[in-house]
Amino acid sequence: MKIIDIIGFLISKFVLDVLGASGAIWGSMEVIGLRTTENKFIWQIICIITGVLFFIRWSMMAKEKYNEFKLSTNSLEKKLNNIIEKNYDCAKKGV
Repeated sequence: MKIIDIIGFLISKFVLDVLGASGAIWGSMEVIGLRTTENKFIWQIICIITGVLFFIRWSMMAKEKYNEFKLSTNSLEKKLNNIIEKNYDCAKKGV
């Protein structure tokens, strides 16, 4: 998996999961009629708390994806080093 793919994945997950969760609370409470001008501040706090919780969840997922990428990069690097060492050994032996 390329780094650009991971970045795109993380950005889209952030928008959908973090911002989407807060926006869903905000919008649905307005549609239902629970959010009014009198209690707007309370709903802002509730949406911020929701956003923070989903940001923590997203951060844990992002760290996991980064570790997967790092692991796959390390294994690719090891394979390339093995190929280079084999070619070097063959050239050294004159094969």
